[in-house]
Amino acid sequence: MDIIDLKEYITEDKLSDDLLVFICADDNAKFLADQYIAEISQRKNLALNAIQSLSSYSNNVAGFMLDPDTTLSVLRVEKFEELYKGYYNFKNVVVICDKIDKKVEAVVSDFVVKFPKVEDWQMEAFIKTQIQGLTDEDIKWLVGACKNNMYKVQTELDKLKLFKPEEQRDILIAMKEAENSDLFNMQVFELSDAVVRRKLYVVLDFLKHKESCDFDVFPITSLVLKKLKSVLFAFYAKGAGLTPKEFNATKYYDKDIKYSQEYLMNKIEFLSDIDNKLKTGALDISKDALLDYVLCGCLI
Repeated sequence: MDIIDLKEYITEDKLSDDLLVFICADDNAKFLADQYIAEISQRKNLALNAIQSLSSYSNNVAGFMLDPDTTLSVLRVEKFEELYKGYYNFKNVVVICDKIDKKVEAVVSDFVVKFPKVEDWQMEAFIKTQIQGLTDEDIKWLVGACKNNMYKVQTELDKLKLFKPEEQRDILIAMKEAENSDLFNMQVFELSDAVVRRKLYVVLDFLKHKESCDFDVFPITSLVLKKLKSVLFAFYAKGAGLTPKEFNATKYYDKDIKYSQEYLMNKIEFLSDIDNKLKTGALDISKDALLDYVLCGCLI
């Protein structure tokens, strides 16, 4: 059976309860295998369960400690070499391995699915299914920043999904422009959001403990600038008669926040000037002092 056959069996609910052996070429192939396991679990309504060996599975089933009718058991080994005559007795079990003993492979050949190395285009296609609105350039950068590791890509996608769809690309661009090696530091987002919402207690707490933080001021400046521009656009959109659902920045209209157009224009001009100087290297100021300057300048 190949991956295409496996996908067809799963989507058409034709996959049997027989043992499956996934032989994976690398870690990215294991990531893909995990996606199939998750889909099998969902389609069959089976709870996932990790097992240490096929022997432990048999013992747990015999001892009524594991119900194969309600559980999908997953065995992860570097080399699969447990030799049995009755592999058909292993119901709803998936083995994920790097390689397989030749004698075992000869017996379980009907249950084997080989997962080859994942190509870059496959990673990029996967990202497109997870986050909408990213350009091909954005996606290629994300793959490279994660060193072509699908598990790292998924971690970063999960973080992006914490934000509204219309904000996700702005956040990615900010990190991309900052060339931040500590990708998607959540403190950056929390702090920039606190500045926009004027949550002084959050900003003050950060300033008290900023020595323990290590990130560039650029992504904070960039994110706050983008958000304030969105709020300004919302002012104009509201004046033009658009409903709140017709613009992206309505989440920043909290009842306790009273923005004025003059305030927004001043802060956007302030941050735009800093943003331009950061990009051109025209600021002769320490990183620590610059961060204080940006935060205080936005809040007073």
